[in-house]
Amino acid sequence: LYLDADGSQNTEAYAIFAEGNYNLTDVIRLTLGARYSDEEKDFDLRPLGFPEEGRAKENDSWDDVTYRIGIDYALSDDMMAYATYATGFKSGGFNEQAGTITSASASFDPEEADSFELGLKSDLFDNTLRLNLAAFYVEYSDLQLDTVVPIDQEPGQESRVANAGETTSWGVEADMLWLATDQLTIDGTLGYLDSEYDDFDCNLDGDISNGLEDCTDLDVKRTPEWTASLGATFNIPLDNLGGGLDLNANGTYTDEFYNDILNTEASVHEDVWLLNASISYITDDDNIRVSLYGRNLTDEEYQTSGLGVANLWSFSTYGNPQTYGIEVDVRF
Repeated sequence: LYLDADGSQNTEAYAIFAEGNYNLTDVIRLTLGARYSDEEKDFDLRPLGFPEEGRAKENDSWDDVTYRIGIDYALSDDMMAYATYATGFKSGGFNEQAGTITSASASFDPEEADSFELGLKSDLFDNTLRLNLAAFYVEYSDLQLDTVVPIDQEPGQESRVANAGETTSWGVEADMLWLATDQLTIDGTLGYLDSEYDDFDCNLDGDISNGLEDCTDLDVKRTPEWTASLGATFNIPLDNLGGGLDLNANGTYTDEFYNDILNTEASVHEDVWLLNASISYITDDDNIRVSLYGRNLTDEEYQTSGLGVANLWSFSTYGNPQTYGIEVDVRF
């Protein structure tokens, strides 16, 4: 019996890129950029249960040209609006967790994206408030997703990456930094995300006889609808000690989402607020920082990844529990 799998994968990647700016007017600037990417992968795998002569030895390569076009407009000395269009490329590959020679021998395709973004960047009220706003729209094609699929031989299922069709995502983001006083700084972020499948077929129940079904109604994995953060830092000068104290408290919020593509209940990342705090001594030259910190102070339990296996069990990992520690940062 061959109770283990054995394999390796080597990648050679090359890229060349360039970007430049051109001032159309005193207040309007054009940005153009392009990148050529080339990747080649050598793959060697003997899947679990197969003899040595059952190895899959494959080679494949992918290349693409991506580019970025942007324009920004200076509304004033303290405010700038911008718009960009960009393309993205993620190379294809091979399935290192394949359970069959057929799957191990077949590569999956590159993932590509077209993205649009509109935004506003500003420094207001005598540079005491920085406020940035952005809206984006992204179309993904041949989306690469890892999943467990049924097969017509033992052990009855395998893990592999597949090109899952097309997905559209859009959202808005805002972040701010406010110097409320000479000693108090407040920062925050807020994000909304809507992500949906436009084309996606999958096997929902692990039964190979049922084939593939239309799965466009499923939620895209790891796409929380709302995210937010809020923090405050209060500085206490310690002139006699050559530095100062930073007292920081912050919280981050993540909405509920699924960690796997089939939206199993075992993979749910429930909505959670994580609260953190720290006290830091910082020298005047910023070369030494000593911090006493506490993270996840309310000891929330939350899943960071999850994958169901053939409706039998699931693999899950969780975020760190309530944690305390000391950090020392020295710059030379």
